[in-house]
Amino acid sequence: MITFNHENFIGDAIEGVLMQETDFDFELIISNDASTDKTDSIIKQYINSHPKSSCIQYINHTENIGMMNNLITTFQICEGKYLALCEGDDYWIDKKKLQKQVDFLESNLNYNICFHDVKIRDGNIFSQQSLTKDLLNRDTFTIEDLAKTNFISTTSVVYRNHIVNIFPTWFKHSPVGDHVLHLLHAQNGKTYFMKEEMAVYRKHSNGVWTMEQNLSRAIKIKWVSDKMDAFFDFKYHDYFYSKVMLDDFFLNKLLFFKNQRRFKKYFSTLITYVGHKGKVQKSYGSFLLLAKQYFSKNFIFLF
Repeated sequence: MITFNHENFIGDAIEGVLMQETDFDFELIISNDASTDKTDSIIKQYINSHPKSSCIQYINHTENIGMMNNLITTFQICEGKYLALCEGDDYWIDKKKLQKQVDFLESNLNYNICFHDVKIRDGNIFSQQSLTKDLLNRDTFTIEDLAKTNFISTTSVVYRNHIVNIFPTWFKHSPVGDHVLHLLHAQNGKTYFMKEEMAVYRKHSNGVWTMEQNLSRAIKIKWVSDKMDAFFDFKYHDYFYSKVMLDDFFLNKLLFFKNQRRFKKYFSTLITYVGHKGKVQKSYGSFLLLAKQYFSKNFIFLF
């Protein structure tokens, strides 16, 4: 459990772990990246008063080392046979979550990852995770599926530990951590999906995504795809550069440049997009519509 300035959420996260009912021992490793709020004091209250606090190992960094470095150092401390993730602003809601996932992995040695459905919480509003029909109709996935898009919520995953002992050198600079971890664990084993909502993924960014934020997210996904594609020696190239990823990346760029009235950038991006026609041929209607909108709304500006 990595955390930073989660004073309003860390209690739920810790309680969700400590309530787990298992026939095996487990350890909760909390790594606080030098929070400047009351996160540290709240964690210490649990350590000093909770009846199950003996399973907690607490690392409180004196200086902020950044999310990726915190994730790596915490990950490498974990010695258990299995490894579960729950960031300090998410929480588990099923007392048997760990038991169910570990039982599956114990009985299915060809699987390295087990994850499940989650609830989405934005303030006090709960909703279901947006899963595709493909996900809902299947329970087993491969690295090729994960290369296309990240469909695993971090707080739902249990890995078979010690699969990944060395991280790529660029990982500490990665804008995305969970997708890389999923891919690294999926390279030598299958992934299983339990169709039960056993955790809550919390959103606390006011629930509003601007065009700039959407573009930033798309660029981060592209960055990770580039790095992981090279890491796997381009073995899964067609999956990393799937129609889904290219649509997301290029359409967000086009929308952003259209909104900014940046003519040259817009059409250079459009030309590049067309160059990927083998992957985006079904999306011609999307970017042609964008082009039509751009011309109609900016006719005077352009000419």
